[in-house]
Amino acid sequence: MVFADFPLDEAEGAVLAYAVTAGALTLRKGTVLTREHCAALQQAGLTSVLAARFEPGDIGEDEAAQLIGAALTSQTIHTGTATTGRINLFASSTGIFCVDASTIDAVNVYDARISLATIRNHMRVEAGQMVATVKIIPFAVPKNLVDAICPLLHGQQAMDVKAFRPLRIGLIQSRLPSIRETVFDKTREVMEKRVARNGGTLIVEKRVAHDTEALASAISGISIGCDILVVFSASAVADTTDIVPRSILQSGGEILRIGMPVDPGNLLVLGRRDGKYIIAAPGSARSMRENSLDWVLDRLMAGIDLNSTDLSRMGVGGLLL
Repeated sequence: MVFADFPLDEAEGAVLAYAVTAGALTLRKGTVLTREHCAALQQAGLTSVLAARFEPGDIGEDEAAQLIGAALTSQTIHTGTATTGRINLFASSTGIFCVDASTIDAVNVYDARISLATIRNHMRVEAGQMVATVKIIPFAVPKNLVDAICPLLHGQQAMDVKAFRPLRIGLIQSRLPSIRETVFDKTREVMEKRVARNGGTLIVEKRVAHDTEALASAISGISIGCDILVVFSASAVADTTDIVPRSILQSGGEILRIGMPVDPGNLLVLGRRDGKYIIAAPGSARSMRENSLDWVLDRLMAGIDLNSTDLSRMGVGGLLL
């Protein structure tokens, strides 16, 4: 592509670099100049315009954007229509957006004329929400550049949306005399909303005394019919030998991690029993304000397995102000 100040008698077929107004005539940026346009501009007293002219092998910005967008399209991500060198990509379902940062970086490093931006990794998205955008910086790029970029994207491997599954969630709340019953009622309401927005169902709730035996028994009984079990402790977990971790172990489960670098919600416990996850929720999760429980529960409901290392890597962006 040649970008230059073209005399009007040589500008036919060039792409206007910026809007031009001459008398009653206004031409928008990106207009492909016709003979009539050039004549009208000359009559208005102009002698030249800043414009771009394609060279052999070039394709226009919209075609380039459409081709790259198509390379990113999958069953979980679809595109709109390219315009002004930009094409947006959208989630096809509600779920968790997953993106391979190294792939996106490889595209952006390859050539500055092609720009690819996404929302953050593991972000919860709604169906139809924009998740990425491709922008072609100049008016045209060589077709062979686009041909080199597209194989880097690997379709669904570059970005994906893991759709939420209609899972059955169980809830256990431990009691202390100092906690009013209305607190438990409100917690259940919040959990019902949290689960329902992901297409799941809170199928059972049990309230028990805040002691190891009662909690272990409840975990053993309820977890059988649930896909995921969420436990709200009457007091925050302070140690691996605290009541909730001991209860999970006594029920035959294992502890994957106690504590995580997300605030609100540092004091979350992740465990597992018979292949099913148990989440001991932090006290902050009794409200709908975003916290660590959302990050963990959302991913699990989208079929993304988690371990201690996964939780330890949530610190960047984990300060939820």
